[in-house]
Amino acid sequence: MQHKISFILPVYKVERQLARCIISVLNQDYDNIEVILVDDGSPDSCPAICDNFAKQDHRIKVVHKHNEGLGMARNTGLQHATGDFVIFVDSDDYIDSDMGSKLLNACLRNNSQATYCNYRRVDSRTGTTSDNIQKMSKKLYQGKDVQEVLLGMLSNYDHSRLEGSVNMSVWHSVYDLHFLKNKNILFKSEREYISEDLMFHIDFLTQANCVAFIDDVLYNYISNPTSLSEKYRPYIFSSSSLVYKYANTCLQSKGLANYHSYSDRYLLVISLYVINNYRKFLDKKAYKDFVWKIVNDKVWLEDVQFSSYRELPKKNKLYVLAIKHKACCFLYLLQMIYVWKRKIKTV
Repeated sequence: MQHKISFILPVYKVERQLARCIISVLNQDYDNIEVILVDDGSPDSCPAICDNFAKQDHRIKVVHKHNEGLGMARNTGLQHATGDFVIFVDSDDYIDSDMGSKLLNACLRNNSQATYCNYRRVDSRTGTTSDNIQKMSKKLYQGKDVQEVLLGMLSNYDHSRLEGSVNMSVWHSVYDLHFLKNKNILFKSEREYISEDLMFHIDFLTQANCVAFIDDVLYNYISNPTSLSEKYRPYIFSSSSLVYKYANTCLQSKGLANYHSYSDRYLLVISLYVINNYRKFLDKKAYKDFVWKIVNDKVWLEDVQFSSYRELPKKNKLYVLAIKHKACCFLYLLQMIYVWKRKIKTV
């Protein structure tokens, strides 16, 4: 009997990219699929686009709901999924025609609960592409070795890349849907935690006993220079702290790692937070108050003692050291230099 793949596409404000994404899923070379379009209360023409596609192809299900965010939309898709395996696709991206078949075949061949592929970054402005290859020591992780995959997502193992050894996103993989439902593994809201994908993987990889990797580049990620990572987000510090504490609690309870296994990533996120949020803190006193809040936070004080932050990229390391030593004036000077350099680049 042929296994069924459920593709879950959360939909919100992507009217220009949505058709391309849906078509790429419908054009899979594997026949037994269902496509679940979760309209997360999108205020544009997305709901109508979803309904029109559903009229043309019986494999499509459309669920309209009020807006709750990406994580909750994926959970809604899981509730309606009837497949054996599930693939999550962000609706402003698109996938290769053989993504489903290659990931499924690898799962069946290895009897794994998930299989991950590589992905292609596509510049939304120029259309130029670059392949992102995960640097994995092996192709199959079983038993306690699965923790290596999670730690590769949590920590900054490979210091030449900000994301560590393994990309934490759920969209470059296929998951055993029966396993997810039996273990009640769902997404948390990104409105509470900074990364719903990382939270999902913490829950998943602390329970999975076999995951696999294939070399194929099958997912096309659209890189957007106006994405959230370039905007001021006041909740990042508190949200990152929540993720950090949750990760270490889960790892401790499973006996998988010591309490500070997440330290490099946490410090990296906080340093990027300070760097990218320069727009908000051009006032010297406001900036000092901002930094003072960080250096006196319990999570930061515990983590900075154990992190190998000396291996971080130079700019990030400089910010971490300045924050560690509570050098607010020096940090303010760094920010002014950063602002000045960005202004020159835009001239």
